[in-house]
Order: sequence, then C-alpha cells, then structure tokens
Amino acid sequence: MVWYLFQTVKLSKDLSGDDLEKILIKAAEELGLRAVSKDEFGDRCTLGDKLERDYYGTVIKLKRSIFPVGSIIFDKIYNKNTFYISTGVSTLEFGSRKLIEKYLRKVMELAA
Repeated sequence: MVWYLFQTVKLSKDLSGDDLEKILIKAAEELGLRAVSKDEFGDRCTLGDKLERDYYGTVIKLKRSIFPVGSIIFDKIYNKNTFYISTGVSTLEFGSRKLIEKYLRKVMELAA
C-alpha cells in the first residue's frame, strides 16, 4: 500500500507570516521533531537582462532523527492563515498518519 497525504490546513485566525512560522516550528519541537525552515526564491529576468529574485514561499522540513517526516509549505506574505502539509512514500517522507494528526492538533492548540 502506498500512502500519501497532501492536506490544506486553514487556521481560524490570521497570523503574521513570522508568527505562523514560529508556531509550526514550535509544534514540531514539542513533539520531538526537528524543523528546518527555508525561504524559497526564484530568479526572474526582465527587460535589459536585469535579474530579480521573487519570493516563492517558505518550506519547513520535519525530521525525526535522520528520517524525513513531512513538509510544510506556506506563504509569509499573502496567505496569513493557510499552509499545506505533505508526507508519504512517494515524496520519500515517512510520517505516519497518527504523527501528522498529532502535529496538526498541536499547531491548532498553539494558534488558538
């Protein structure tokens, strides 16, 4: 059986992007997971060959020891209360459904 989860999570209140990032990381740490956050940027060429960097979003990788558990993707600028979580064999992330549910409950508790 191949197990894969991609879920959209919408919080009940708007948070700043930095506050949402802190809550997502703190929830992971309280469950004994390691969270590594990285802002993703892409290059865009404009007229005159001027290279500009665009913000694509923030990715938080959740790990237990050396094994990846899941990924969280969110936008610090526009979506203040929504994030996406994914895990599964097809993404080489091995978080159980039970662990992801515990993580989401902890996030909801901290965001309240």
